[in-house]
Amino acid sequence: ENKQKTKALKTFSSIWLYGHSLPEACDYMLIRWQKSKYDTESLRMQRIKLAMAEGEYDLARYLSYQLDKSDQKFIQAHR
Repeated sequence: ENKQKTKALKTFSSIWLYGHSLPEACDYMLIRWQKSKYDTESLRMQRIKLAMAEGEYDLARYLSYQLDKSDQKFIQAHR
């Protein structure tokens, strides 16, 4: 069972790296993933960059709230 959970969380990391908001159907897995060791600052920055490249500035700002203040200001300044 733990191997299945680990595999699911690792797989979700690749799903999460998307430049747009995820559908509500992903919410359950998203919550579990965010509580895991797989939600890293590096992945968060990658998704922010993807969101900004897609013009999804609101998503980028939302994702930045868990970063340090200097990164938040940098992201909020780019629109």
